[in-house]
Amino acid sequence: MLLAARNGDDLVYVGGVGTGFTHRMSADLRRLLEDDDTAGGEPEAEECRLRRTAAGR
Repeated sequence: MLLAARNGDDLVYVGGVGTGFTHRMSADLRRLLEDDDTAGGEPEAEECRLRRTAAGR
């Protein structure tokens, strides 16, 4: 993702961010998701609840 900031009426490039995934992690995740799609039924995963917090806290 590219990041920009306003400079008057213009947007100016200020940097970029990635996902934090390596190429291998991304490929492994894709393989797991594709395998799950072909299996049918409900995924065998435990429920996970996340708490959202404000940035900078």
